[in-house]
Amino acid sequence: MMANTTAIAEAWARLDHKFDLLYAKRAFVHHYVGEGMEE
Repeated sequence: MMANTTAIAEAWARLDHKFDLLYAKRAFVHHYVGEGMEE
């Protein structure tokens, strides 16, 4: 069970890191601003 939880946590960490990189480039910020989710 612990190994499975660790694998999921690592996958989420990678996804979160990719999102942070995209957001740092502001690649998709225009989409969120269009949806009314700006800073």
